[in-house]
Amino acid sequence: MDRDSFELDFDPEILTIKEFNKIIARDKSKGKVVAISELAYIWFFCDYSSDFVQIIDEEERALEIINSLNGLQKNWKVDNIVQSGIDKYKSLSTTITSRMLEDSRSVVDNMSKWAKNAALHLDEMIGDKPKYDISKIQAFVRDVPKMLDTLNSLEEKVLREKDSGDKHRGSQEKALFEDED
Repeated sequence: MDRDSFELDFDPEILTIKEFNKIIARDKSKGKVVAISELAYIWFFCDYSSDFVQIIDEEERALEIINSLNGLQKNWKVDNIVQSGIDKYKSLSTTITSRMLEDSRSVVDNMSKWAKNAALHLDEMIGDKPKYDISKIQAFVRDVPKMLDTLNSLEEKVLREKDSGDKHRGSQEKALFEDED
């Protein structure tokens, strides 16, 4: 990016990937403001360095990103071209470690929702027994620090993979939007 004129130069690699090139080519606005915002949306939605990736629910994450980006209208929606870009970005940047992190976040999020629901209904009974087993809730609470440590460890591994100077991580090359440093 030229910091004086705020004009963005796209890396040649991005332009060679048809899904990203379609986003850039269709934008006729001065300075490609919409394309820049749509590519930023893809990065914020998919990349593990993005703060938005902490939002597990994808619909909620999408709304938060759309509301945060300057170049997108509030009624902007992901169309087929942007969805193709998302799919391509994910396919180019997913590793075994990042997939395990995503799955683990989802499991912990679901467990958290279960525990919250159970806590709200501790007084409910089924016959003469409580609806929720208090020992399972206690075990969940006891295991939270271990689960968080595991998630943090996985996050660190994903970021180390991403930050490594090597173009390859396992069987995957670095994602196109990643800086070379």
